[in-house]
Amino acid sequence: MKAIVLHIKPYSFKDEKTNRQVEGLSVHYLPTETLDPLTEQNGTRGYLPVKETLMISEYEKFPSVPAVYELDYYTVSTGRGIIQKLKSAKYICEIGGEVKFKPKSA
Repeated sequence: MKAIVLHIKPYSFKDEKTNRQVEGLSVHYLPTETLDPLTEQNGTRGYLPVKETLMISEYEKFPSVPAVYELDYYTVSTGRGIIQKLKSAKYICEIGGEVKFKPKSA
């Protein structure tokens, strides 16, 4: 799935309960490759950013942010059902440039 990655942040801390070092990468993205207006059937509008984590080794796969990326997922079975977790990302293109505003139609 293509997505607009808005922000990434590496983290590293020691888990006080297990005394284990925890490292990873927080990834915030919009699950879309365009910012066209969006209205869902339930009345919600726009895009809600998603936050997921990746292995810290994936950091170098994000040469530019914000940008469009192809995101790859894997499926996990949990007590609440089957969910998809972010597995990796592949850089597609930058979003750069000036934001163009469209005037509201009369």
